Amino acid sequence: MKPPDLHIISDMNTSSAVSEKGHSGAERPPRLRRSLFAGLCVYGVALLLMHMSVPSGVTRESVSIAGPDGKPCVATVWRPNSPKAIMLIGHGVTSNQGVMATIAKAFAANGYTAVTLDFWGHGRSRERFDWSSNAAQLKAWFAWAHGLGGLPMAYLGHSMGGMAGANALAAPDTGVSAFVSLGMLPGNIPACKTAVAAGRFEELFSEGEARAKAGDKADVIISPFSDHSLEPLDPVLLERIVTWVNGALGLPGPVRFPWGAWARVLLATVFGCVSAFWLAGLAAGMLPRKAHPVRVQPLHRRWSVNPYRFTGRLLGRTGMGDAPRSGSFLSALVKGVLFSAVFALLLSWVLDGHMFTSGLAHPGRFATWCIFAPFLLPPLLAGAWVLERVDLGGMRMRFFVSALTRCAPLLLLSAALFVAVPRLAFGCMILCIWAFIMAMLSAVHAVTTHRAADYRAGAVASAVLLAWTLAYWLPLSWPWIR
Repeated sequence: MKPPDLHIISDMNTSSAVSEKGHSGAERPPRLRRSLFAGLCVYGVALLLMHMSVPSGVTRESVSIAGPDGKPCVATVWRPNSPKAIMLIGHGVTSNQGVMATIAKAFAANGYTAVTLDFWGHGRSRERFDWSSNAAQLKAWFAWAHGLGGLPMAYLGHSMGGMAGANALAAPDTGVSAFVSLGMLPGNIPACKTAVAAGRFEELFSEGEARAKAGDKADVIISPFSDHSLEPLDPVLLERIVTWVNGALGLPGPVRFPWGAWARVLLATVFGCVSAFWLAGLAAGMLPRKAHPVRVQPLHRRWSVNPYRFTGRLLGRTGMGDAPRSGSFLSALVKGVLFSAVFALLLSWVLDGHMFTSGLAHPGRFATWCIFAPFLLPPLLAGAWVLERVDLGGMRMRFFVSALTRCAPLLLLSAALFVAVPRLAFGCMILCIWAFIMAMLSAVHAVTTHRAADYRAGAVASAVLLAWTLAYWLPLSWPWIR
């Protein structure tokens, strides 16, 4: 009989030679094949749904034009069969043209040639970020759009894109007849027909401030649902914007929002994320590993500086655990990198161009990814070891303890700041976004540790995927971006 304070790691994956239920190693290939087939099916559904989210009759093509100083500006053109107008769409800082694809689909479904552009340093652009040049980039796009058949033209800019639009449209003879500043109060209302649009929970300004700023020079469009980060995806807000632009340009016909396409994008994102976790976990679990006996002891002290232990006690886990390992650090490194590489590749194929521009072929962002990852690994490895000092028991508890410990302080701080200093609401939103990122990293660590039977693999996967998030989220301002 083995000692009561020892047990073989409980969250070894289904490819263990003998599980607690007595399954033999001969049963591994059929189970593995079924899991792989199921994961591929879910992923295939995600790809199909995202492909079907493009409105009927709409084609897409990538374009590049000469911008300020001859530097290239890149965009995607969403073209219906018989376009009646042109809508240029600019994104906010840390965003990209992929985030604005839902807006493009809404306009393309209503007969607009929609152009989603990347400001320098964002998305597919390979130029360094230069805030001061945004207005000049827009002027280059306005001049280019004149060559698309002389159709009436409008511009929509979200956040930073709205500020750039107000600056660009201050010049005469831009050819733009209607301007929508989404999630941004323009410094000056341009001469063309203008609307300020926002969700009710917009963090940068209130509806009252928008109406005071607009006065009799602009209209105000408000949705009761979204905040700053969700405005580009708010179907109610987008339908009202399309209706307003139609009226501003004097275009006839009813407006229809592509609800089916919108729902398919959301479903594709969920299915893509779930299947990416699933298949990446299977990939990490296929590599050989050696079971490591894990010691679990009762905790006799009533206090601890380990923040994960406090959360563990709230969830009924009071023992002291030993970090699971299954081989050398090199083996754990390979498993963690394999998980994160498969996850990033699969998820980028689903999201790229529809929800977020995340193609792995961008040399500058790939270089940033590779540079960030080694620096992020030591603190995440240390944090994972501290987490594993708690008797976690399995994958689900590992996720809940980690996610609650990481996210709760960020969410509580966000709520406290919002109540105490409402003007910091935008910063509170950023804290909530980081809480979401921390929850995703907790899931990455839990799944990878479960599949690889090694907490170090979970830390490696977390470091690589956090580096991926930063490399594709932050604007590029470094010398290696080309």
